[in-house]
Amino acid sequence: MLLLPGETIKHTSETACNKEDGLLHFTNKRLAWCKAGSQTPAVEVLHEHFRVQKVSKADSKKVMLRVTAALPTGAPGDAQAEVTHTFTWRQADTDASVADREKYVAELSLITSKRSQGGAAASGSGIVVAPGGQGAPSASGQPGEAAATSGEAGLPQGGGEYGRVKVGAIPASAEEIKLRQDVLSKNAELAKLHKSLVVSGLVPEDEFWSTRKHILETQAI
Repeated sequence: MLLLPGETIKHTSETACNKEDGLLHFTNKRLAWCKAGSQTPAVEVLHEHFRVQKVSKADSKKVMLRVTAALPTGAPGDAQAEVTHTFTWRQADTDASVADREKYVAELSLITSKRSQGGAAASGSGIVVAPGGQGAPSASGQPGEAAATSGEAGLPQGGGEYGRVKVGAIPASAEEIKLRQDVLSKNAELAKLHKSLVVSGLVPEDEFWSTRKHILETQAI
């Protein structure tokens, strides 16, 4: 991918967007997706334009990440329009795909956290979660390839896969806190990530676990 001045790539993954295969990149400046064989991004979300993210449920047949960003258009002070892009991982190994997607979820969560700490977060711009799922900016629907706003049909608005619940609206119970501790004690990599994001104060505890409910659900069985 053609880089901006001072830009470095942190993560790269094989994904599909708008029903086309390509590469998703996360850099120190933006989230960018290039069609296969192209070096020019077909999708670009600068860090400062990122608003919300959501992911497919743990039992979904597809591993997806949906990102909503503000469009830098209009006069100063005008309400910004938004665009949504959905990326689908192409790896045959679902667990490997989920683990790879977690890298992007963590990076985007960090952007939200830094913005909130700086007092520049727009209302509702944090990650939101579905009761049985994970991050979502608004009520959405059934499993699908991508959002209609990014040119793909198949992800209806309203329904069962995603729901809107503000992170931290319901305090964790003593049982869930113990479950979180058990998970961290058995997962060294997750414990390391928890320490770097939560213990350091960069990401709130509830926000960290909001995109990892599938891990807690698995541990609870």
